[in-house]
Amino acid sequence: MQSRRDSIPGDTVLYHTVSAYRDRDVWLRAAAFLALPDFPEALLDYCRLMCAPPDLHWPATKIFGQKIRYITCYCLIGNYARSLDDPAFVPSLSALQAVVPASPRQVADQIRGLRAGGYVQTRRDGQDARALHLVPSPSLVREIARSPLSALQVAEAITPGADRLHLRLLEDPDVLCRLLGLSTRQFHAQDILFRPFPTIVSFSGRDAGYLILTAVVGAALARGCGDERWDVSLSYHAMARRFQVSRQHIGNLYAEGEAAGLFRVVNGRLEDMSPELLLEFRTFVAGQMAHYRAMAELLPVPVPGGAASSPSSP
Repeated sequence: MQSRRDSIPGDTVLYHTVSAYRDRDVWLRAAAFLALPDFPEALLDYCRLMCAPPDLHWPATKIFGQKIRYITCYCLIGNYARSLDDPAFVPSLSALQAVVPASPRQVADQIRGLRAGGYVQTRRDGQDARALHLVPSPSLVREIARSPLSALQVAEAITPGADRLHLRLLEDPDVLCRLLGLSTRQFHAQDILFRPFPTIVSFSGRDAGYLILTAVVGAALARGCGDERWDVSLSYHAMARRFQVSRQHIGNLYAEGEAAGLFRVVNGRLEDMSPELLLEFRTFVAGQMAHYRAMAELLPVPVPGGAASSPSSP
């Protein structure tokens, strides 16, 4: 299958769905990343980071691995970040339900589960004792920031002279919340980083779907780079165990991927991968790298000891 392509300055190939946004700063930055000779290795490193076991004891697929549940946590953190800078704003359940693209009951049920697991706490409002603030735990923030931090980490690794902002962000959960808060504002204003990618959106709608897709793409990238260090087995058993889902679920996603002409896995081995899918995934990750690097540059940079420096220069 031939990929549809658009060129932007530097004649860098981007997936066709972002052509309407090609002159936006984030996609100009993304194109610059794609043009770097070390980008293929950075993309493979991103896949490795995303396939690593989660830090949470609670099944991570209940938080990260499905788009509505992830967006709920992402927006919860964004609301909390807003309250850090605007004391008049109450990051309540109703405020969260107003911005998440799901039913109020779905949101309430998820928050109830997160509170039971200790990943969300509540705090009384200082001005109105009846109002409850939803406060994300540091462990929840780190898990939701896993992909953003992974994208930022690999972006910095291939940018000459770049500050290692991802390490500093890990030192201060509130500043990490502010990073995600800046991102959620752009997401609510106009989603030009997720919605344009149909395969990413589709797989993200399934439990652990994006992670499973990342493992399959990672296997293809490792083979293309001649990298023998890729140790994520694509067998049903290994994938089900790694991503905390059933073997049947893995089989269903593999069958759907093959039926759509995206990839084919046979006996735990990747036999075929669509160039169209590789281009879509490359462009998506480059956009994530560009977006979160730009967001990190807007923040006061946390330094050891709790002080903060001025924002980094773009």
